[in-house]
Amino acid sequence: MKVIKNINNNVSLCVDSKGRECIAFGKGIGFIKPPYEVPLAQVERTFYSRTHIDYEGIRDVPEQIIRLAIHIVDQAERALNVTLMSTTALALADHIQFALQRMNEQIPLKLPMQEDMKQLYPREMKQAQQALDMIEEELNVQLDPKEAPMIALHFINSQVRTSADSEEKSKRLIECSVHMIEEEYGFPINRESFNYSRFVTHMDYLIRRASANDQIESVNAAMFDALKKEYPGAYRCAQKISIVFEQHLGKPLSDEEKMYLMLHTNRLCTREQSDQ
Repeated sequence: MKVIKNINNNVSLCVDSKGRECIAFGKGIGFIKPPYEVPLAQVERTFYSRTHIDYEGIRDVPEQIIRLAIHIVDQAERALNVTLMSTTALALADHIQFALQRMNEQIPLKLPMQEDMKQLYPREMKQAQQALDMIEEELNVQLDPKEAPMIALHFINSQVRTSADSEEKSKRLIECSVHMIEEEYGFPINRESFNYSRFVTHMDYLIRRASANDQIESVNAAMFDALKKEYPGAYRCAQKISIVFEQHLGKPLSDEEKMYLMLHTNRLCTREQSDQ
């Protein structure tokens, strides 16, 4: 493997035997001035699908944190039975380093979706909490519990699709759902907005749960009925979207999934309308 740029003492940008660029991690591989051939036995981990932020962000991250992030990601993959993008560990290492910086500078962390995350992504949140425990054990530092949802997002957003067909089906379901929302509310949704991106994230994971027959079922009937009355348009959308899910995935949405879909639909439309 050929080193073409050193990022820090233990991380280098390389080209493998097939001509593919990757980021390599291994003790001391960044000491020698490139270009040079690094023995594969010295490379502990390679990260493909790199982006500019992957190696720029990791430049000042200590070796100990990179190893810890790799360990956390490996454990999450096993527990969640998913494959995460190869650069997830680097992104998480960068996040941990920044979280330590925020803590030292006493910068408060605000996360409006924290309660949503606990309900919508319980398995990822469990792994994120375990990650905080691992960070405390390894670094002897207790991070803010609000970091857990941020760590969980790494596990959620970095999951690798098993097939192109699955990704295409998800895109079609999301576009169909948004189209029905636009018809119900009578105005277009800006596909470039943060509001839309946030809604798509919810829909994407909802599709994954429905496809895996792992929907949230513990519905609060009183809250569900109250939301039906408070947001009738969002309820009608949820009912229509549930029918589409049944047609394409073989099972309608549970009432609790509808309830969260109503909340996300109402938030999307309220904020989009105020921006127009």
